[in-house]
Amino acid sequence: YLFLIVFILHTQGRFMKLSAFAPVFLLSLGTLTACGGGGGDDAAPETTPDITAPVITLNGESSLTHSAGTEYTDSGATANDAIDGSVDVTTTGAVDSDVVKSYTLTYTATDAAGNSNTATRTVNVIDDVAPVLVLNGVTPVAHNAGDDYTDLGVVATDNVDDTSEITITTSGSVNTAVIASYTVTYTATDAAGN
Repeated sequence: YLFLIVFILHTQGRFMKLSAFAPVFLLSLGTLTACGGGGGDDAAPETTPDITAPVITLNGESSLTHSAGTEYTDSGATANDAIDGSVDVTTTGAVDSDVVKSYTLTYTATDAAGNSNTATRTVNVIDDVAPVLVLNGVTPVAHNAGDDYTDLGVVATDNVDDTSEITITTSGSVNTAVIASYTVTYTATDAAGN
């Protein structure tokens, strides 16, 4: 700041010349100039707020199928933040591999500034395994011609369905009046069509 100070003194009935106060004026002016008004260079630099959420990367596919009846182990996910680097990922949701259904797993990552991001994975638990058939009795079977033949059938089990949901069909027959070799075929189909 620059101030102009004018000294006018009344002495003995007349005004004193201003030039007599020149040293005082110059001293005052120099002092005020040296004080200055405070520069703007000393201000602290402004910090840019962190408004960017972490980036989540899934390990594996975002959508997959899984065979029912077998244990499911999730591959998880990782997250990286522009400021904080690697950040923790939490997983919500679960997969019941014994129940045929579509499941969603949600992964969440939050950085130190509170910015959050999510990613999801869909796990489709499917029944892709055919029933297992076990013969009652032995094979081959020797049978006397002329005697009635009663087939012992089979037992079917499935990794997902109850026995009541399994359809068993039999093809082929045995003519006990004719000596020959006969083949009886059993087919089991579960609710998923396997």
